Amino acid sequence: MGKKYSTIIVIYIFVFLYIKICKTYEVNEVLSKEDVLKITDEYYISFYCKNDTCVAVDKIFNNPLVEIPDKKGNIITYITYTCTYDNIKSGKCPKEICGYGSCTSIKCTTDSQCLSNKCIDNFCVFNKETPIVHCDNIYTPDTLFSSRSSYMYCGKPYSEPCEIDDECSSRKCSINKTCNSQTQGPSDSEGTSFILGIIYHKDKKCKINLQSLLDTRINNWCHFE
Repeated sequence: MGKKYSTIIVIYIFVFLYIKICKTYEVNEVLSKEDVLKITDEYYISFYCKNDTCVAVDKIFNNPLVEIPDKKGNIITYITYTCTYDNIKSGKCPKEICGYGSCTSIKCTTDSQCLSNKCIDNFCVFNKETPIVHCDNIYTPDTLFSSRSSYMYCGKPYSEPCEIDDECSSRKCSINKTCNSQTQGPSDSEGTSFILGIIYHKDKKCKINLQSLLDTRINNWCHFE
């Protein structure tokens, strides 16, 4: 096999691994909750849902607003940030959330403005009757016998009250009894920082172990019979 084809193979492998590691869902992309729960092996993605409609959100900056279409397709903006009743009364709730060089007001005047459907004293609060549904990818790292993987899990969003891990979309209930964020996933360099050694020999067939190529923990070599 010529050098030209060798280069093409290497390029295809890099592109394939790049696609596998990088998230493939854009912010504000709409999916049904059923489809969200079918997602596997995707990393650093999360969704907010209302009824059966879910929208992808920025994993890095937890935007306090989300736009979700209603049953007629009309886009409705909801406040996702919630504060506890005790913090509202003690004046500990922020009036705006800042990120990416700008600040967003989280003031509400009606229940319908809140994804939790409950507004008290101009703040959205946790609502046990209609809890906010948030979905995260749950990461399982590499082990000696298996490659990394992920699956989607839906539950309460970050900072909402919890008693057990399974109540939270992150499956992490802190010692303070609030849901922690889900930040685990492959490192930035994982999947592209491996060394790929490919050796060709005239009139010999090269057997490629595809599983090893996808498992980026080790150097991958082709061996000849």
